[in-house]
Amino acid sequence: SGVEKVTSMGCHIVPTPHCKSSQSDIEWRLSFALAEKTLIMEELADSQRQCFLMFNMLCVHVISEGMIHQHHIRSIFFYACENLSSSLWHKNPAYCVLYLLDQLLDAVKQKFLPDYFVKKNNLLDFLSDLQSSQLERRFTTIRRRPLEELFSLAENYTILDVFPYNIEVKKMFAQVLADAKGYKSSAQAKKTVESFMIVCNGLCNGFYHEYGFEHCAAIFEDIIDNFVVPIYGKTDADKQRDYIPHLLNEKNIEFSNVLEIEEIWKPITFCRFLITRYVDGKKGAGLYEHLACLYHAASCVFKANKKDLIQKADAMFQEALNREGEGHGAGLFVEYGHFLCVCEKYTDAIKILRRAVESEMDSPTSVNYYGKMESITMDENIQREINATGSLELLSVIYAYYLLIQCYVQTKQEADLITTVQDMESMCDRVKDPKAYSLLGYSLLRTKDKQKALGAFKCALDLDPKYKLAKEHVAKHKKKK
Repeated sequence: SGVEKVTSMGCHIVPTPHCKSSQSDIEWRLSFALAEKTLIMEELADSQRQCFLMFNMLCVHVISEGMIHQHHIRSIFFYACENLSSSLWHKNPAYCVLYLLDQLLDAVKQKFLPDYFVKKNNLLDFLSDLQSSQLERRFTTIRRRPLEELFSLAENYTILDVFPYNIEVKKMFAQVLADAKGYKSSAQAKKTVESFMIVCNGLCNGFYHEYGFEHCAAIFEDIIDNFVVPIYGKTDADKQRDYIPHLLNEKNIEFSNVLEIEEIWKPITFCRFLITRYVDGKKGAGLYEHLACLYHAASCVFKANKKDLIQKADAMFQEALNREGEGHGAGLFVEYGHFLCVCEKYTDAIKILRRAVESEMDSPTSVNYYGKMESITMDENIQREINATGSLELLSVIYAYYLLIQCYVQTKQEADLITTVQDMESMCDRVKDPKAYSLLGYSLLRTKDKQKALGAFKCALDLDPKYKLAKEHVAKHKKKK
């Protein structure tokens, strides 16, 4: 039987003292972790496990604060499995989860919770009156508003254990979606749509971090199909649907900034997924450009595969250049120009960078964004700018001039160098951007014109008195003088 199987496992002795022990260096604790795992995995129904996971999620924030631990949660759950009929977990899981919360709340009030395996051991005997009161308030709040507690997890925790991979997201919201056409006013309907999109955005974040890429896309598509269409109409819904790949690509860029550089395969995999799912015809330039930049960054991390990754990056840039739509323009030309400069193909870089400048001459609005993942491909100046604030946004035309000056210095084209420096100075005076003047300063240092470089850094500081790096360059010049 299950009981005999569990009892035959015995227990482990682990070097964990009581939290109030005066002899913590010699105190041990009985651990029934193997028995607990066997009970949960082999002896319980799926509906019971689902309720346990939901109960666990409701307690996650409190557990992270350190007074309540997983073994408290498990003991409450095991006692409940004995007290509630097995059919109830399936018929009314909401009642069972709230029952678990009530039992935990009662145990905290009394400061008494017998260990499931060693009944004489009170797991809450360490709580002071103050701690008991604090925990009671926390769990009472959760008990009153469990949905708010669950939604608060969406930005930081994955919930894939609760929503299996094969779930259809629209079924989660089926009852509400069914009423979409019956709202009394358009204002009420639109507010509800906004609320749903916020929740779905949080769910999408959780799915991303566990490689649930299919759900990242499906959750927005389902909301548009089942909610936006009946409220806003098909025309607006189609516009929002077309925006999904751009939105998810922006998320990919945002999330990659908080990953370790060795995890670059996650944004690469997601970018490839977006291309497969959304790109058809000649569109998709922006997605191919981002994938190219990621392969370029990966080549700087995985040196053994550098040649292959550089070839993939070049192929993706070519694919992007041959496409159209969102992402095809000055930003793409500058990214490819930067890539060619790193590969020391300066003649080819000059051609594409001149194209970037020409496309922005009348209206310099295109912007290139760089975060932690991209920084490893950059030179020392740009890396310092990124590290100073965590990211860097540059006008595409300014970065194009910066790279052109680098190319002309390397190829010793003096006449073109002088003209480009003058053009960059004029553009900086036109856009009045502190980052632009800072890149002009770096470019002038590259041409050995230190006095003009100082003037550029001063202009940057005048526009942004808190600009730390510009301040350092001005101070360094004064010190040398």
